[in-house]
Amino acid sequence: MKQKPDSSYSGQTAGFTLIELMIVVTVLAILGAIAYPNYRNYVIRSARSEAKAALVTLAAKQEQYFQNNKSYTSTLSDLKMNALTENGKYLVSIPAANNNSYTLQAVPQGGQAQDTECANFTLDSRGTKGASGPKGAECW
Repeated sequence: MKQKPDSSYSGQTAGFTLIELMIVVTVLAILGAIAYPNYRNYVIRSARSEAKAALVTLAAKQEQYFQNNKSYTSTLSDLKMNALTENGKYLVSIPAANNNSYTLQAVPQGGQAQDTECANFTLDSRGTKGASGPKGAECW
């Protein structure tokens, strides 16, 4: 007995055409062009919390130092703090300190320096929070 030929096979090979592949590549390129800048902005905004946490910790150590020495210090080593934050995205410093007040600063480093909305964060002994850039104190 003879078998009937398979009617679902028409003699052409199955696969994708060049046009179909180009459409897929174009769609992926558009999605990437939209997603990457949003992702980059998210990473920059999330790193700001590192600067804020470092300044709050530094302020607490300044207050403890004041309780023990009746003045504030201008050196990080007195507070047993590193100049770079935990992930190295900000450089913290004490630009001004005297017996009665201090000012703390966090300056972005490396890729974080691309943050133009909220660049340098500041915190002083009165609890005044600030940031350079168009958003200013909104960054906190």
